[in-house]
Parts: sequence; C-alpha cells; structure tokens
Amino acid sequence: MTIPTFIPLNEAAVRTGWTVERLRELVAAGTIMAGKLPDGDIIVAVDESGTAIETPTETIPDERELPLAAAGDDINAQLAAIRREDFKHLEGQGITVSEAAKKYGVPGPTIRDWMKAKYITVVNSNKYPAKIDEADVAYCAAIHAVRKKYKSRAPLLNDDGTPYLLKHPQLAKARRLVSY
Repeated sequence: MTIPTFIPLNEAAVRTGWTVERLRELVAAGTIMAGKLPDGDIIVAVDESGTAIETPTETIPDERELPLAAAGDDINAQLAAIRREDFKHLEGQGITVSEAAKKYGVPGPTIRDWMKAKYITVVNSNKYPAKIDEADVAYCAAIHAVRKKYKSRAPLLNDDGTPYLLKHPQLAKARRLVSY
C-alpha cells in the first residue's frame, strides 16, 4: 500500500491538470480523499504520479469501522482526514460508557472526561445506565487513536467540533520517539 501525500488544493490542480473548481466538486461529492484545515484550506490526497486518490469505500479490518486516513507520518494530515460525517450512520444510537470502552478500546475514565468536556452527547440520561451518542464516541475514538500514537497532550477538539491540529507536530513526533 502506498501512502498518499496531502497537498493544498492549488498545488493539486497543477499536479492533476484539473481546475480548482473541478477538484472542489470532486471533494464535495466525496469522490477524492481530502481534508480541511482549521484555516479553511482544503488539502487533497495525491499519489507519486500526481493523480488525485479516490476516496476508499472499504475500511481497515479490525479497526472498528474507522475511516481510512492514510496520511503518512503527518499527524495534522491524519487528524484533518477524520470527519464527523463518516460516523453519521451511528448518530442517535445509544451506547453505555462501558460498552463504548470495550467496543472502541478507550478507557471509561477517558470517555467520561469527553462527556465533561461536552465532546459527547448524552442520549438518554433518564435511565440507568445512561446512554451516550455512539457517533460522538466513534468520532472522538478515531481522533484519540491518532493522538495516542503521538503521545499528544493537546485538546481533542476545537470549539467548532473539528479535530484540534497540533501547533508543534515535531514535538509530538519527538515525544513518540522517546520511551518513557
């Protein structure tokens, strides 16, 4: 498997020979792999030959249906590739904290911290045990999985609900290389 490179939309237009408008249409349709940076810039995945990479329809086995986000060693590109829309099919489905911990491999206390931070919505608090929105859990778990590899201590989400991109990704990379 070759790992795609994410490049700015303008550069992708030059490499692929398509117009910026056509690339925007393909991104909006979900036809090609892309991401959006916090400043609003769009990044597009291309292979070594400069061809835009189509959005994969399959998922990685044993990754609990998390989206493919192959962005090499660039943590911010990996985080930008995680989209809340990829978990829309789980929206409104209730799951307990203990079920979520088992299903997504995230410790229960971490999920409770996400609830306190309002990253996760409580679906049904009138019954015991309370149920939380599985889409929120799956989204946060996908971001957490990337962050865990880099030993990042930064916030999980921005105020607008998008993944928090690291201001110092090289520091996160250095932390990952250092054994504690």
